[in-house]
Amino acid sequence: MSPEEWISAQKAVASEVSDDLDEGWVDEAAFVAADANGDGALDMEEFLEASCAMFEGVKKRADSILQTLLRVEKVLNQQRMAGRKETSPCTVYVQSSEKPEFQPPSMSWQDEPTEEDGSKNANAWVPAGEVALPLNLQTAEDVAALLRLFLKMPSEMWISVFYLGPAKDGKGPRPVTLLRGDQPGQGNTAAMLQYLSKPSAELKLFVKNTRKRPTKLIRQPRAFLEERDSLFAARVGGAWGLDWETQLVGDGESLPPRPMMMQQGETLIIEVPQTDENGEYRYVANAFMSTTEVLSRPVNEIIEVKAKKTKKKGKSGPEPDPLLQLTFVALKEGKCVLFVDVSWEDQEEKLCAQHSLTAPVAENTIARIGPIEVEVQKATGKLDKGAMQWWNGEKWSNKKGPAKKKKKGKK
Repeated sequence: MSPEEWISAQKAVASEVSDDLDEGWVDEAAFVAADANGDGALDMEEFLEASCAMFEGVKKRADSILQTLLRVEKVLNQQRMAGRKETSPCTVYVQSSEKPEFQPPSMSWQDEPTEEDGSKNANAWVPAGEVALPLNLQTAEDVAALLRLFLKMPSEMWISVFYLGPAKDGKGPRPVTLLRGDQPGQGNTAAMLQYLSKPSAELKLFVKNTRKRPTKLIRQPRAFLEERDSLFAARVGGAWGLDWETQLVGDGESLPPRPMMMQQGETLIIEVPQTDENGEYRYVANAFMSTTEVLSRPVNEIIEVKAKKTKKKGKSGPEPDPLLQLTFVALKEGKCVLFVDVSWEDQEEKLCAQHSLTAPVAENTIARIGPIEVEVQKATGKLDKGAMQWWNGEKWSNKKGPAKKKKKGKK
């Protein structure tokens, strides 16, 4: 059984006998566990051993277990007799860089291949092989699960998948399209599979934005109304800030040492972009936290940025985009782990269309600030309310931005 056969079979089996089986039996982690020799496929011995292991510790009669196995066999045989229904083999492309950079939209497209010059940045994507997608996949996560198995990625990784859709009226560039849809019937998974089954399809899939899925941290909504007012009232000390340009753009800078020490009443501020290109592109920021009792849920604060002075006397540059500060208030003693994901993933289609790009940008369009471990201690002495310190990659400073690098040969 190949990964694509496993994913296709698991969808059929789950729909027929899901009441009898543990959901974990047919997920991608189960395939990896069953693949004892690590060759990327299951032989008969591996499949049978995994199937039998499914019933270890199950409190069912032997005849009930037998009936379940017979139903599984029936479903798999029906699928086999009907013939495998799948797309033509698609080439899977991955980013050539081991650590892809994160850039804002305004910077990310400039070195990418276009209709006019398809040779630019030619080595940014590398083929990782070919895979046929079963037509019974229903969600973007189903496709992602298959591609993780195919690429031998851990199941706990999040990825973004793009494909080149049909050209409008059969002319012009094929639009770079993000695969979407968390539930069956939502998004564009079915449309993508049907398109990739056509002779005219561009049989390419692009995998990017690889990052670890949180297991113990929960995405937290923003605090509003009365909760927001009460949290602002609890801010009686200074603030510690991390800005996205220092942490993410280019190679980025290191995080503060763990744990980061704070006192009750102080705040942690993570500053992220809200839009780019004067509102043309928007960002989404999500905070994931281990607890909201030690540090509060994030509170939004919009920060208007002053335009930079130009060389011409009395004139300013273009109006910069506003920033968004996510404020976490230290509430009580204890520890909290958190991170913030910053994304313009769903804006990539528009960017590629506007600049006639022939592939997704090679840089990542999702980046993570963190994880940060914060230890809150009881306040001692008088707190300096309003004092702001920024992490520059080396130390805390009253000036925002990365630490200046010392030139070689100078002390």
